[in-house]
Amino acid sequence: MHRVLCIAEIVSSISQEIPHDSLPSFARVCKAFSDPALDVLWSKQTGLENLLRCMPAGMWNESSEDSDSEEEEDSTWALKRPLIRSDWDRPLLYARRVKSFEYDDRFAESTPSSSKFLDTLRLSFPNTCIFPNLQELIWYSTRGLTLPHIRLFLGPHLHTLSVAVIHSRAHLSLLPILAAECPSLKEVVVECCDELDGRNSVSSFILELRHLYSLTLPDLNTSALEHIARLPNLTSLTLESQSVLDPFPPTLVLNAILFPRLSYLNIRGEDVKFVAPLLPVMAHAPLADLYVGIPTECSGASIAQCYSALAHHCLRSHASLKRLECADPDYRLKTPPNTDMSAYIVNSTQFLPLLSFRNITIVELTAPIGFDLDDTTVAGLAEAWPHLSSLSLFSDVFVNQPSRITPNGLLPLAQHCPHLANLTLPLDASIAPKWPLQRGPKGAGQRIKQTSLTSLTVKRSPIANPLMLAGFLSSVFPKLTRISTEHRFKRGLPQVVNAELAEAIAMHDRWKTVEAALPVLRKARVEERSWTRSGKRTDK
Repeated sequence: MHRVLCIAEIVSSISQEIPHDSLPSFARVCKAFSDPALDVLWSKQTGLENLLRCMPAGMWNESSEDSDSEEEEDSTWALKRPLIRSDWDRPLLYARRVKSFEYDDRFAESTPSSSKFLDTLRLSFPNTCIFPNLQELIWYSTRGLTLPHIRLFLGPHLHTLSVAVIHSRAHLSLLPILAAECPSLKEVVVECCDELDGRNSVSSFILELRHLYSLTLPDLNTSALEHIARLPNLTSLTLESQSVLDPFPPTLVLNAILFPRLSYLNIRGEDVKFVAPLLPVMAHAPLADLYVGIPTECSGASIAQCYSALAHHCLRSHASLKRLECADPDYRLKTPPNTDMSAYIVNSTQFLPLLSFRNITIVELTAPIGFDLDDTTVAGLAEAWPHLSSLSLFSDVFVNQPSRITPNGLLPLAQHCPHLANLTLPLDASIAPKWPLQRGPKGAGQRIKQTSLTSLTVKRSPIANPLMLAGFLSSVFPKLTRISTEHRFKRGLPQVVNAELAEAIAMHDRWKTVEAALPVLRKARVEERSWTRSGKRTDK
């Protein structure tokens, strides 16, 4: 054997490249390969079955029961005799190799991970931790019955912990134990059920941790946020249901360097008012990805306050931010507001503060009724965001503000945003476009052309002359291949076609006519250029 293969680090690297089902054979080649291969083979486990199969034969009564599916069977494990200490000798040799363990009780009802089985395991296990070298633990308990058994898997080397879902105050009592037994935690995910107010318990848990670099939590109080703001290595923070905070001390905001390495921030809450009190501590954060959840029924004025707060407080992010999403995944209004619908529109003036983020590449913004923007606003947007690769501004399909952006409003995007590949923007294509020319270096008119855009989503946009618009778009965006609308009807299925739906279907069909014409026009232009070059060569 080559002497290089006697170096454990090299054999370990080789083992990581070998397919998982070939690792047992690789481990049997020779003793030098055995330990590195077994380390890789056992490093990640999604259940206890492999470990239990290392026990003496005849320990477990494993039977199969038919499940609801014709193709699946459930495995039921039961002890044939009481466990003794020597039964654990061989499993413990392999347990020390496990670095990552994932538990999900949705698949554990009758497997060797059910609550009943874990009770048996806890009574007989000779040590305090099943996997003494465990570094990552992901525990998903839908009903909470198995959550108390998580203590069997806690160890001093654990640095990544995900716990979901905490259902009761009793379960919250586990959090101080997690902090005490796992002091080196760096990445933490905690999920509580919606009915449980775990803010103070989760915050107290976080106050005990000093080495965090990634956090995903439901909610934090002011003290816990001040604590994590001072952590030197925190790079990612997600708050999934943040409530309104008490104000931070002025001396903290003015004098301290807070969140010095935070690059990812994802915040959501019941009311967008939670954003403004949170942002003053973000002035020094070099954010690259920023996600703000906009609740479904949020007025245009409230959204404008959010935009203004982002621009005013996130000063360092003006240069660092690459991705901005201020949206609600379920952006359709569940109940239309009783007040004036215009109060739920974001206008051009309210939109402008976001243009402070000059190096942004991906933007997704939603508003309940939509955005009241015009060609001038789009021109300013294009100049402020020259690095855009994806832009989405939209609202609900059936309750929306008619767009004032004409097809010619796309020209500044073609001129100033050469990398823009995906665009979602409602248009007013009932106005015929003017053929685009721009001044060249010698004053002559030159064709405006942008070759990155491949996908255009227009939502619910009126259109008058599909073929004329197709000629315009194929000239400006020669790589454009896909045009989508918000219309989702399925042809051939019976449905009640009212006037609104009939209009949506007709609008969708006209835009699809534009899409169908694009490749034909593109091919014609290629042939024209080919004939032009051929003619010039003939003249010579």
